[in-house]
Amino acid sequence: MTDPVEEAYRKSQEKIDHGHVEVDGFVSNELRRQIKNIHGEVDIQFAKLTANPYLAPELVDDFRRSLTKLIAVLIENDIPLQHSGKPRTAEDIMMESLGELAGMVGAKGAATILKMRKGFNNQMKSEDTEEEIYQDPDTGEYYYIDSQTGEEVDCDEYGNPVESD
Repeated sequence: MTDPVEEAYRKSQEKIDHGHVEVDGFVSNELRRQIKNIHGEVDIQFAKLTANPYLAPELVDDFRRSLTKLIAVLIENDIPLQHSGKPRTAEDIMMESLGELAGMVGAKGAATILKMRKGFNNQMKSEDTEEEIYQDPDTGEYYYIDSQTGEEVDCDEYGNPVESD
């Protein structure tokens, strides 16, 4: 009887396609080799997890290390890690952090964290509703459009309303 982990690794190596698709530029054999090695490590980790799910606490760290290695390899080879059309936002970073914290503190802690996130989002929305300040090109005076009434309100350069004479 063979070890299921070694069997999974052997099968994963057989399935690897030795062809490649070039998207932007040349893909070196060294880069392919490094990615295949990391792929093999992850296959072994999944095989261990499948054989015994109770190993998850130890394997999660192994998965993180493998992902970190993959990111390092890609960065070293000037491979972009994010879509050019979708910039990473503060919310994306918060959601990643929330997932990490939820894994550390459990369900009750995750609920508290989600409440904190909701409060943060509400705060961000209230800051986004600030009035945009315009400057009249003829007179140089500042004004903004009141979101409640739709009327122009004279103000200083910081958005503070000024009294009309």
